[in-house]
Amino acid sequence: MAFEDIAVNGMTLVFDPVNPVDVILGTITVTGSPSTKGLANSLGIYKNGLTVTVSGVTVPSAGAVIPDPLSQLGSFIATTVKTKLENLFVLRENDVTGVLNATPQIPAVVPVPYPVAFRIKILTAGQIKVRSN
Repeated sequence: MAFEDIAVNGMTLVFDPVNPVDVILGTITVTGSPSTKGLANSLGIYKNGLTVTVSGVTVPSAGAVIPDPLSQLGSFIATTVKTKLENLFVLRENDVTGVLNATPQIPAVVPVPYPVAFRIKILTAGQIKVRSN
């Protein structure tokens, strides 16, 4: 397993569509807190099970510009097998949530549902000094 930067407060999250053709937009809000006991580059470290709320999902690439009115809740799954903090594996760059589903709509006389599946991915960890494998 490759070394990756450990995720901290300030990490960058992005949509990771199951169908790579879809360009997904929306709001991603971290609903969990980083550790107050473990720090990397003076920032709190995120651990396995961190939750995010996703809302306002649209897929402009498919014309689905009417946002899904519901929010989705996702949890990250740590891929490290060695580094724990407070009895939980730490999150790292490129870790993802389980698959989430949303249904934005394509405008029409009767709007057309456009189901989409995606994960939320940690694109950048928020620091580059502390790594884990």
